[in-house]
Amino acid sequence: MNIDVKNISISQYLIANGYKPVKSVYGSTWFSSPLREGDKKPSFKVDENRNIWFDHGSGIGGTLFTLIREMFHISDREIFVLLEGLDSSFQRDLSSPVPQSSLRIDQVMPLQFASLREYLRSRGIEHQYARPYISQIHYTIHNKQYYALGFKNDKGGWELRNKHWKGSSSPKYFRTIRGKESALNVFEGFMDYLSALTYFKSPFLANTSIVLNSVSFVKSVIPLLDSYTQINLFLDNDTAGENTAKAISSAHSNTKSFAGELYPNHKDFNEMLIASK
Repeated sequence: MNIDVKNISISQYLIANGYKPVKSVYGSTWFSSPLREGDKKPSFKVDENRNIWFDHGSGIGGTLFTLIREMFHISDREIFVLLEGLDSSFQRDLSSPVPQSSLRIDQVMPLQFASLREYLRSRGIEHQYARPYISQIHYTIHNKQYYALGFKNDKGGWELRNKHWKGSSSPKYFRTIRGKESALNVFEGFMDYLSALTYFKSPFLANTSIVLNSVSFVKSVIPLLDSYTQINLFLDNDTAGENTAKAISSAHSNTKSFAGELYPNHKDFNEMLIASK
């Protein structure tokens, strides 16, 4: 039986291959990654509405077709043969779509709540350095109201963090913080950028900085690198960070990674900062 590849459920395919879903929330199903061994904190997400996947640990994602290629390293022809052999039980039920996340930004204001200030302190970050870059965001998800620290990206979306939750609003994108155009600093997340400000005891960094907010945006950033003479990387000490560093280093000859120099024994800049307090 021929099946429309776009409508073969990624989640059903993973389940059939022995991967059990860990949780389902806001239209997404989470698994331990089928691409990486030892994924103790499930970081592989399937967007059920769009039927696409993203592996946060490796920074890659795509369709079922690309997932099978990453899992088994087989040719496109072999993938088509495999997919054509699947029965109708793998077909998505489009008559009952999974409700999409209803995250709505209600209010943006300067940071006021003591609990959010305390959260910053718990991450080792001093408010005086973070203040120009963050806001207090009030938002609603499924008719319930919450608040969090917000870090705005270049397209108007927000990275949201509080003690209990980590998320973002659409559109998700990277953020550029302008400085000298001779060199570019690249950070993986905004907590790492704020950590650098606290570490260097400065409300700004001299050079332009880009906060990726997700390593998946490295493909969008690489075309921008040519206008800089030096690229400074402050990425995570993990597989995703190393792969991102390699991609940038391949695209720009004058690249230096500071992860092994500044925080060799920690996962990222923020973890090092917390440990030093």
